[in-house]
Amino acid sequence: YRQRRGVGEKTFNRILENVKRLAHKARELNAPIRVNLNCIVGRWNYQYIKPMLALARSIGGIGSMSFGNFHPVGEDCELRPLYKGDAEVVSYLREITSRNDYSMDIVLPNLYGRRNRFVCEMLFDTVLVGNEGNFAPCCHISTARRWGSFYENPSGYDSGELAGFRETFGRAASYEELPEPCRECPRLTRHVCRFDASRRVWTGTQFIE
Repeated sequence: YRQRRGVGEKTFNRILENVKRLAHKARELNAPIRVNLNCIVGRWNYQYIKPMLALARSIGGIGSMSFGNFHPVGEDCELRPLYKGDAEVVSYLREITSRNDYSMDIVLPNLYGRRNRFVCEMLFDTVLVGNEGNFAPCCHISTARRWGSFYENPSGYDSGELAGFRETFGRAASYEELPEPCRECPRLTRHVCRFDASRRVWTGTQFIE
């Protein structure tokens, strides 16, 4: 948490305490509130998955825990995400899916690798605008002047470089033809390995191979 957020243990513990309070209040009021925890993991910290699951269980009242694969952009490119074919990572995830006694729903990270079909709902269904009014193709790409400005042209999300970016994605018939920022994106596939706590069943375990 210190590495990614730039703050220390005191802030992390405060966040955990607030999560505990929210989960407790939801149970106390029998309120229709589902508390979901999200974590980003990569090659440098995927071993945190088990401890985080244990932590969520100790908090109690957590509805689901989702682990997203790290998406390298900009200065973060020296950090490695999780790839298909990494035997250590696959073995670790297999150990997790070998159990079905978890108290919450779980979504494991999609492993990056070659795909034959490219899907991105965000790219075509969402408009991203930054605090300076600049557009971006999606939440994984920084807003910038090059994509156009909402203040100068509110309908600019469907023209210029932004429209060209979408067209390139839509025409791509191979991994190499995708826009470079899309090639290692967790939204590139709907393939998900998940655990349903109500049925105590794992689905999509083949996608972690």
